[in-house]
Amino acid sequence: MSDKHSPPSKMKPEAAKKAGKPNAPAHARKFVLQADLSEEDAWALAEAKNLTANEELFAQAYLANGLNATQAYMAVHPKAKRGTATVEGSRTLAKTHVLRRVRELVAERSKKLEIDGEELLRHTHAVATADHRHLTQYRYFNCPYCRGLDHRRQRTLAQFEDDRRRHEDEERKREAHCVIADKAYVPDDFDEEGGPGFNECAAPVEDCPNCFGNGVGRTVIADTSKVPADAAILFAGVKETKDGVEVKFHDKLTAQSMLFKHKGLFEADNAQQAAATSPEALAAMAAAMEVGRAKQLQKLAERRATGFSGD
Repeated sequence: MSDKHSPPSKMKPEAAKKAGKPNAPAHARKFVLQADLSEEDAWALAEAKNLTANEELFAQAYLANGLNATQAYMAVHPKAKRGTATVEGSRTLAKTHVLRRVRELVAERSKKLEIDGEELLRHTHAVATADHRHLTQYRYFNCPYCRGLDHRRQRTLAQFEDDRRRHEDEERKREAHCVIADKAYVPDDFDEEGGPGFNECAAPVEDCPNCFGNGVGRTVIADTSKVPADAAILFAGVKETKDGVEVKFHDKLTAQSMLFKHKGLFEADNAQQAAATSPEALAAMAAAMEVGRAKQLQKLAERRATGFSGD
């Protein structure tokens, strides 16, 4: 199938301008610019790699849009129908020199990002072995009665002062009402209960008659700016919902499964299971059982010969 949209050309930009032809579709040049290339650089690369300008643009677009050959072809040829783009995109990608160029671009991108197999393996291992407890914990703290005076309810200093002020306001209102009603005013003392100083982060008290030393359970979420790097690698963000904050994690089981596959442990386990259920293994097992049964019958016969009865 021929390219009806913009025929391949290896003319340099100056020659293309003289001929009155664009050297590449304007909409497709953005993919080249994403790779920090000018039009002239793209032409130079195309010639150096034995590619047409459109093939170079296709390779750049193929990486830019997530390795989709159809989208890459349509980026270079926007008037192409999707069916045509699918066929021609696959055909273009199948060309040896285009595929070689794509691999070069992938290698260049990987080198630029400093990503290699060893680094990815280290990252996966870190996720698989990280401890969630550095990020979230369910802990038990003292209840308000643990450290209160005579194990009565203890309040924080702020709560204590707020309750005292409310009590004083109520007493002033009650005193004014008594004056208006010409009644004797008898003040009520503020009940300090267990006193101020409650610390909700303190440990439970063993002899507390309210919680019996068990304390009050509470979920604790760590300050992620202070989490060690080997645990922070698990952190995948937070989501605020109507019920509170949801902490997201990278999947440890997926990471562990990837390591198992890398080490070939799945294959080794499957091979071991296959060996255990092979005809040879089953035959050997049956033979061993038969030998054991024969020994039991022999022992039983010897006991009967000596007059011993198992009844």
